[in-house]
Amino acid sequence: MATTKKPTATTIEVSARRTGKTTRQKAAIEKANAEGHTVTVRSMAGDTVHAPGKKPRAAPRTKAATPAAKKAAKKAPAKKTAGKGGAHGNGKTVPRVKKAAAPKDAVAAKMGRPTLYRPELVDMLIAYFDVQVDRIEVVSVPTPDGKGVMPQNEVVQNTFPTLTRFAHNHNLTRQTLYEWGTAINKDGSPKYPDFSYAYVRAREAQESLIVEGGMAGKYESRFAGLAAKNLIGWKDQIETKVDSHVTTATPEELNDFFEAAFAKAAAKAPNIAGRAKRLGVE
Repeated sequence: MATTKKPTATTIEVSARRTGKTTRQKAAIEKANAEGHTVTVRSMAGDTVHAPGKKPRAAPRTKAATPAAKKAAKKAPAKKTAGKGGAHGNGKTVPRVKKAAAPKDAVAAKMGRPTLYRPELVDMLIAYFDVQVDRIEVVSVPTPDGKGVMPQNEVVQNTFPTLTRFAHNHNLTRQTLYEWGTAINKDGSPKYPDFSYAYVRAREAQESLIVEGGMAGKYESRFAGLAAKNLIGWKDQIETKVDSHVTTATPEELNDFFEAAFAKAAAKAPNIAGRAKRLGVE
């Protein structure tokens, strides 16, 4: 009777997610070694040979590095030589520069603190609004013969001044100008009397420009109308229509009408007198 020869080598394939030894895998290896078989465990990290009575050894294998091996093989970042003032990649230390403190005004503005009143803006506000609708500028134009130039007066329309533009030019808001111009003390007196006066003058100058420019046709009619309503508070006048009726009655007809009315009133007179007597009214 022929005998079957037992295999002398066993190979176990391990997936990438189970590269370590499990209980089942370890038991299979021990059983194969007890029967005299050599076990080769193949995994993504390489081959490991388990021979009977010997410690496992790793077999050489030429295979592409696994993602885990690539990650482990990454070059560690170079250590920097730290000093009191910090360090560069070459190990040299540099003094640390202390940041300058922010100005108080900048810190206050960042935290939302109200803008401080500036008295010098009084004259600036008056001067900014003290303009005419237009101005005369002298320009150079060619002479009739084309051989030279000659001066000529030209009418140029001035920019319409607004509180918004003035506030923007001075790092303020229109609301701030309004608060300065209308602020009052507990006794009812203006908190900033000079600025309140300048604020009123600025609004009146705007009104003059709108009226004069609109009447002269310098400003577009729709703009002038909107500006008058929104800037100086003008309103459209509401007209009341009165219906009148003209009668064609003759003088004789009017006399008959009044006589009939008087007769009707005289007939009611005794009743009115009796009622007044009962009420005690003379």
